[in-house]
Amino acid sequence: MNIYLAEYEDLETVFKISQTTISKVYPNYYPTGAVEFFLSHHNKENILNDISERNVYILKSDNIIVGTVTINNN
Repeated sequence: MNIYLAEYEDLETVFKISQTTISKVYPNYYPTGAVEFFLSHHNKENILNDISERNVYILKSDNIIVGTVTINNN
């Protein structure tokens, strides 16, 4: 596995991973309103902005994106 900076062409995959993770995992830990906030906050526009600021990384295994993370400051 390798870690790379996300590129513009990775937007759809990063968005899908983010939305799927929030929808399936967050309800186990957060109330509905918080889950809805996270889903709306992690929209394509915000993700694209983070990609353009070089804050988004992707994890690839066999050239397939299997994970993502956004780092802002620390």
